[in-house]
Amino acid sequence: LLLGRVLLKPPLATAAAPFATQSRSFHRMAALRGGAEDGGSGAADAPPIDTLIFDIDDTLYPITNGFTDHRLNGAVLQFMVDELGFETVEQAAEFRTPYFTKYHSSLKMLHMAGQEEALPPNPDGSVRKFDPVALANYMAEYCQFDKYLTPCAATNEALAELKATGLKMVIFTNGPKKYALRVMEQLEITPYFDSELIFAVEDVMPHCKPELEAFQKIFDATGVTDPSTSVMFEDSMKNIRGAKKLGMRTVLLLASQDGSGDQSIEAPDPNDPAVDVVMATTSELKAKLACLWEKEWRP
Repeated sequence: LLLGRVLLKPPLATAAAPFATQSRSFHRMAALRGGAEDGGSGAADAPPIDTLIFDIDDTLYPITNGFTDHRLNGAVLQFMVDELGFETVEQAAEFRTPYFTKYHSSLKMLHMAGQEEALPPNPDGSVRKFDPVALANYMAEYCQFDKYLTPCAATNEALAELKATGLKMVIFTNGPKKYALRVMEQLEITPYFDSELIFAVEDVMPHCKPELEAFQKIFDATGVTDPSTSVMFEDSMKNIRGAKKLGMRTVLLLASQDGSGDQSIEAPDPNDPAVDVVMATTSELKAKLACLWEKEWRP
């Protein structure tokens, strides 16, 4: 594995069922990877790009900074102890593993656990309910954003320039919105994303990434009619595969393979056919994907 090296992979053969009725030209466009259909590489033949969609956690900051361990094994587990009746962090962690693996989001997993009446009962024996607002508030207040998160000048400069080109700049995270906005504020990237283009898990529930229905809600809200004109920046393999099933271009962020975050569920695979491009961090945006400044896909 050579971090920072762009790895181009062949596209998947077909898009997912919800898009089966789209035109042949859509599928032809989704199949292109950095050149004309006949193999040419001229700028006139490059597939167009109009939308960039960014995950937040372990994507707009590197997984190596320790924040992911803090937010998942600190904030979320402590919330489960303080607010949901778990006796210890260890008990909460044991409960979380199968639920997070199945439901992909801390908020969605706790919502589903509440629906299934699987949470510890209230002291009076009644069924405990989960309040998603309580989790969002807890994470926004408990997480030590300033301890772990530092703005990246190269990333922020690239985001500012990309926004200035007229590209639609979109945030799509499986985290709660109040928490997501705090991360963005700490990273100093809020000015590069219009508020109506910032989507969190509450905006797509009862779905979330990598479910195709969640992506479809984002497409509908942002006016994406041809997913091949959008690029998904992600650290999670399951989300990369979900995006690729719809015909999106995909960029895997791979600063490390230390087994934290989503890597604890599935190790990142830069050789997976769903991965178009690999970069270590978004600080490499301009060096590795200069084509985006021209609104084209020529990595």
